Amino acid sequence: MTYALVGILTGTISEGLLHPLTTIRTRIKANTKEYVSLSTQALKMLKSEGFRSYFKGFSCTLFGAAIGNGVQFCVYESGKEFLRTKTNIPYDMAPFISAFAGGVLSNFLYIPCMVVRTRMQLENSRYDYKNIFHGLRKIVQQEGFSKLYLGASIFFMLDALDAGFSFGLYEMSIRLLRPIFGLKEGDKTLGLILASSITSAGAAIITNPLDV
Repeated sequence: MTYALVGILTGTISEGLLHPLTTIRTRIKANTKEYVSLSTQALKMLKSEGFRSYFKGFSCTLFGAAIGNGVQFCVYESGKEFLRTKTNIPYDMAPFISAFAGGVLSNFLYIPCMVVRTRMQLENSRYDYKNIFHGLRKIVQQEGFSKLYLGASIFFMLDALDAGFSFGLYEMSIRLLRPIFGLKEGDKTLGLILASSITSAGAAIITNPLDV
């Protein structure tokens, strides 16, 4: 239960804060006519649609992050502990495997939220969804349940790989950085920041081609 609560809290805060950038990124990737920079797209949205355009689909992000990260953290922590104590799987492989499994399971709940969010974020969207629950209901009623999982294969591959690389590299980075900076077992602040930065960048580089 503790792992789930930690996942819900951290996922909601981080994805909520980054939502405007996610919206801008979605617009950039949806623009097949020309490439525009992050700053150009941000200014275009601000001038034509106002500041609120950065927060389209915000309810989807909060809801999806809460349930998705809750499941993922719970599976990751409990799975890592099980693999390290109850199986003969190499110590460093346990985080990769448990995080990958957590990513797959969390996506069953996360993907429908992202389908609705993407539709809400698009410029001149023909979808009039008011919030996440309204969007989910309209998709099921008008298009069928299967449409909630549009592009599911890419989502599953992307998020599962991202989770596996992120958590796995994170665990390895913590152990490598601790002796370099002379960190004790309980003193993780600097190590957490550096390890998180390294692994986030590494995971993004590895998985971004699938997200285009």
